[in-house]
Amino acid sequence: MDQAVNNLILIYRYLTKKDVKEAFSLLFYANKVCTDSLSCHNKSHTEQPQTLTFQDRIFVIRLFHNEDLKMKNSLINWTHALLISLLFSLSACSYSPNMLKEAYSELGIEFANDLKQTINLTPSQNARLNHYVTELMKWHRQNKLPQYSQIFTRLASTVQQETPSIPVFQNALMQLNGMPHFEQARHLTSQLADIADTLSANQVLQLVKSLNNEYQKEKYEIKTKKLVNEFTQGMEQLFAFAEVPLNAKQKKILKDESVKFHDQRWYELQYGKAWNIRLISLLKKPRNPQFKAQFTQIWNNRRVKYTGKVLQQRQQDIKRQAKLFSTLIAMFDQDKKNKLALKLQSISDTFSELANQ
Repeated sequence: MDQAVNNLILIYRYLTKKDVKEAFSLLFYANKVCTDSLSCHNKSHTEQPQTLTFQDRIFVIRLFHNEDLKMKNSLINWTHALLISLLFSLSACSYSPNMLKEAYSELGIEFANDLKQTINLTPSQNARLNHYVTELMKWHRQNKLPQYSQIFTRLASTVQQETPSIPVFQNALMQLNGMPHFEQARHLTSQLADIADTLSANQVLQLVKSLNNEYQKEKYEIKTKKLVNEFTQGMEQLFAFAEVPLNAKQKKILKDESVKFHDQRWYELQYGKAWNIRLISLLKKPRNPQFKAQFTQIWNNRRVKYTGKVLQQRQQDIKRQAKLFSTLIAMFDQDKKNKLALKLQSISDTFSELANQ
């Protein structure tokens, strides 16, 4: 059996035995030293496997995601901590074109697997879903990757300026929000509608259970993790990922500014819950002549819509974050700015290369 698979089995075994310390140790050592391909090697822990690939890590994340709600409350906090530690290890490896290519190659597979884990599909449904995802990724390469490439080229130029342009950051944040933007492939939604129209009552019940579990998981995470911590950690990891880590003064500014952002996670969670209810209500209506049109309308509008005061707060936060990016990057010396620019341009070039494959 492949050694990386042994890694995952050991982690799962430790968790089910509630041996959290050993599971944490395994993750730590397996991810201790990162290479260009995101394989991590451990030479000091003989029981642990030698590699943990990017795909393996995604599998582990899924494993925790599916198991944490089934474990007793006493273990939930630990599994959440383990998941966070794994995400830290992923971002601890600096950016490389190969990493981005590998991650993108898994994007369609991950999207399909998310749907397949929600419902036990028949062979026919599975084949049709695979065809849909193939067409989706083809559309994404041709339509979205060139746009992403242009955005990162503009960012690469901006960060080299003495005072990076706030409007450029603001536009980038608005355009990149919601990546990978699969919901924009509206011309393909009819294929999903055809699959959804064949779901049995038992499959719909599976979907209801899965959506409810996901809702409870997100609700728990919102309750237990403050937005300010998520934001500061995310920003610090982002700069570290680009190999231009923030210094103490920059971190202080980041911490002071992070408390000014509005926490809209509850709004987004409730919006998602309402969307789930609409979808399930439709799926529970058999022999509906308007099913395809109604499913398409629901599916194409699954992205959170902000209105009124929430929209105003979101717009304020985007401006605030754009200004924060400009402030932090302006504090870098020219060498670091150039290094960051090279990383951003490399991301742009990689997106362009992927778009032309």
